[in-house]
Amino acid sequence: MNEPVIIGHDVVIANNAMECFIYLGAFVIFHVAVKILLSKYVIRLYQNGDKYLAVFKGHTYNSIKKHEFHLDEFKKLNPTLVVSWSDARFALGEKHGIILENYFKTPEYFHNLLNKKKAKDSVRESD
Repeated sequence: MNEPVIIGHDVVIANNAMECFIYLGAFVIFHVAVKILLSKYVIRLYQNGDKYLAVFKGHTYNSIKKHEFHLDEFKKLNPTLVVSWSDARFALGEKHGIILENYFKTPEYFHNLLNKKKAKDSVRESD
């Protein structure tokens, strides 16, 4: 049990089997955390009137997920202490996503989305 884990003739990768399992478990947990984070990034956002289609990266290799939402369902999420990019977190209907202005064709499209939502909300409040 306390023998070092060796690859080849003289490459020690862990002092014992338990340490090797800890390294393997940490690698798997880190991999899952990165996959979850990447699945929240909006890769593309397509507009058709007030309806939008957000394209996310899937959990498996070379897969994508599509999520449709209406402009009324788009809102900025409250900032959290845990996440440093909380200013880029938005609710897209039932799904939360991270939207960066760098992923738009030009920053103008991102600001149009935000301003269109603000303009629509202000019109509703004045009615």
